[in-house]
Formats: sequence, structure tokens, C-alpha cells
Amino acid sequence: MKKKFKRLAVIFIISILFFFVLPYFSSSQIYLPSTTIWSSLEPGTNSFFVNNLDIAVTTVYFNLIEGVELSSMRAQRVDNLREFFPGTKDTPYQFINISKSGIKDSNIKSIIIKFRVEKSWIEKNNIDEFSINLYKKEDDWKLQETKKTEKEDRTYYYYDSWVSSFGWFYIGGSPSEQKENIVDRFEPDDDIAPILEEDLKKENNNSRMIFLIIIFVFLAIGVVYINKEKIFSKKIDNPLSSNSSDMIGFIEQSKAQGDSYNEIKNHLLSKGWNEAEIMSALEDVSLPEDQKSMMANYISSSLKKGKLRRDIKKELMVTGWSEDIIEEVFKDIM
Repeated sequence: MKKKFKRLAVIFIISILFFFVLPYFSSSQIYLPSTTIWSSLEPGTNSFFVNNLDIAVTTVYFNLIEGVELSSMRAQRVDNLREFFPGTKDTPYQFINISKSGIKDSNIKSIIIKFRVEKSWIEKNNIDEFSINLYKKEDDWKLQETKKTEKEDRTYYYYDSWVSSFGWFYIGGSPSEQKENIVDRFEPDDDIAPILEEDLKKENNNSRMIFLIIIFVFLAIGVVYINKEKIFSKKIDNPLSSNSSDMIGFIEQSKAQGDSYNEIKNHLLSKGWNEAEIMSALEDVSLPEDQKSMMANYISSSLKKGKLRRDIKKELMVTGWSEDIIEEVFKDIM
């Protein structure tokens, strides 16, 4: 009896939590950052290409006064940042953090950020495409010089913006001027009033039905959760699913751009992959040869200069490489 009562209590709690908490998480999403690591950069104009459709920024051009060795740059999109950084002047499209490592601010002469904005978002929010601007977080959100380019396609408008440093940015725009619609106002007469009342009752009944369906769905989820061991007790012979090639391709691409094991693992977990499948795939996928060769050359050069192994490892981890990958290259060299 006690066991049955506990199950019912858990089902009830899960239902309540899902009903009230789920709407807050449904609007949030985890976005994988885009990272590039350079063994060396020459003075003059360099480029950071953001190969991620979830991030509005497409390219960052930065002009260096002097060349640098072993540096990296990362672009990360974050949702709901308006709560932490209030005072946005326009309707926000995306909040983006662009960070760097191994490059001093004093060594950067100029920066141009190229980005795109979805036409569907502009139409949905009644935004004037010529009002789109890039803002940078300083003491307040500071407007950056932004220009709409002539380039556009079926999905995006494209923009250029000139900034003085990296940090937190948001892309936003203001609504188009629109004339207010004039609506005739009237009072329902005696014949119309009963019809309106009947329609209102139907609408309330439909709302109750939707509410009951939602409760039923979450109760079903609770039952599945309670009995998950029985339902999913069947052993899986193959550690990878039938779509394992998609996951392996993603891991290869992520490793190539220097993403850490934890970043890759957490992103795959957020997409519904099983942890055992992820770990098996991570072990099978090795670091691309060009990336491995670049790191091996840097390690060999540093060792010849007399640097200690732990110092070289620390430098590589600072730029975004995972400890597992670094150890793998060290084993190949030694």
C-alpha cells in the first residue's frame, strides 16, 4: 500500500513540475559554440569564420598590429540574456559572446563583424530591416556602427558592423511604423447577446478539454518514468544506434574545430543521445590528421625551446583543447 502511495505521489509531483516548469524551458535551447584555434597569426587582416547556422554572426575580420602564436577565438549564442543585461533599446534577435585567447586588445587595430538576420523573424516581429543594429555591452548597451549590405537571399538579410573590441553583443531592430486599424465598436443587442454567451461557453469547454489532455499526457509520462526499468530493461547489443554515422560526423567536425570532449558530450546529450553511445563514439573518432599535425609541431617546437610538458599542456588547454586530445598527441610524439 505504501509503495503504491509513493508511486502516485511521484506521478502527481512530476505532472505538476512538468506543467509549470516546462514552459520556461521550452523557449531555451543549448547552442554549440563555434571555435577556431590558430598555431600562428600574421600581422594584418585575419578572419574567423563561424560555421554554425544557429549563430547570426558569419565572419569576424580583425586586423593585428603584430603577429601572434597559439591563439583562439570563439562565438557563443545565449538565449534569455535580457534578464541579466537589461536596458536593450531594440527588440533583440540574438545575444552573442565573442571571446578570444592569446590576442591582446592593444594588438587589435580594427574589427568588422558580419552577421545575418532571418527575414521570417523580421516579418513576424514587424521589424524594419533598415533599423537592424549591433549593440555591445559596456556600462550600457552601446550602439555600434552597422550597415545593411546589398546581399540578401530567400532566408536572410546581411549586415556589417564595425566594433572596437570583443565581448557581449546583441543584434536588434525596431518595429516598422504602422497605422492603427480603426475598429467599429458596438453594443450587442438582445438577439446577438445569447449567441455570444453560447460561443463563450464553447470556448471555455474547449479550454477545459485541452487542460485535461495536458494533465493526462503528463500523468502518462509519470507512469513511464516510474516503470522505466521494466520498460527499458532490454539489452542493446549494438552500442551505437542506426544513425551513429550522423553522430560520428558531428564528433569529427567538433574535434576538428577544437571543441572539448565535455562540450561535444553535453551537446549530444541535449539532443537525446545516450551517454554510453556518446562515449563509445568519442573513443572511436580520432583527432583529424591536420589538427593533430599542427598540435604535434607546436609541442615539438616548445619542447626544443625547453618548455616543460605541464606548461605546454596548460597553454593548449587555455586555448580550448581538451586534456584527452592533448595527451593523445603527446603519446604519439613520445
